[in-house]
Amino acid sequence: MVTKAALIQRLEEYLQTLRESEVSQHELRRVYRRVWGVDKVVIESIEPTRLKAIEDRLDYLISNSDRSVCRFGSDEIGEPQFPQFMVARGPRGREEGNNKLSRWLKDASTLTVVDPYFVTPGGYRNAEDYSEALEIIFAPALKELEVFFNSDYREEQVANWLNEAIKNKRVSRTFYATKEIHDRIWIKERKDDGAFFAKVIGCSFHNLGRKPTYILDLPNSDLDEYMKHLRFLRGQSEVSHSV
Repeated sequence: MVTKAALIQRLEEYLQTLRESEVSQHELRRVYRRVWGVDKVVIESIEPTRLKAIEDRLDYLISNSDRSVCRFGSDEIGEPQFPQFMVARGPRGREEGNNKLSRWLKDASTLTVVDPYFVTPGGYRNAEDYSEALEIIFAPALKELEVFFNSDYREEQVANWLNEAIKNKRVSRTFYATKEIHDRIWIKERKDDGAFFAKVIGCSFHNLGRKPTYILDLPNSDLDEYMKHLRFLRGQSEVSHSV
């Protein structure tokens, strides 16, 4: 585990190396790669102004070391999420997880669910109980739903309920049957501004509460990359407007 003290010590060592009167090209390249993460850097000569820029950069990193945080450390509005990210085991954990997702979906105009086991009741006693839990996906503002799932795990009763519920709520829908997914990710488009946000879930929706798991916001940079992957899957999957 990297600590603040260790980081400061390492940066100060680099700074001391750069301030020495004689520094080899090898040492300069090593420090440059370590600080900026550049794999291939060729430094023919370092002018005094360039050296000063490196020193300033190191001073900045040291003075701002408290600001280094994990990208999963806060949610979409900047609130800390680590203290609340675990979903407990048991009925209470299932209710807690469902409520967390339900609150998050309130302003969703579109929803994409990536879950290979989404159309099977899993940890629920029967398809009827699971179908009741699935009501949370139909937020008041929802206009469009798409689901990526594995058709090998399609339960007829759950599929029939989904088809009927979607029809009654007048929601546009698309289902992608594919064996190329292992993730459990929910992506919403916020109705007010069209911004996209995503949740990473540590298990399939039907298994919330069966064992401790997590629900976390996916950082926007990772979401952008993941949506590129979904665009690829849309072109490779079996597509239907009923599940």
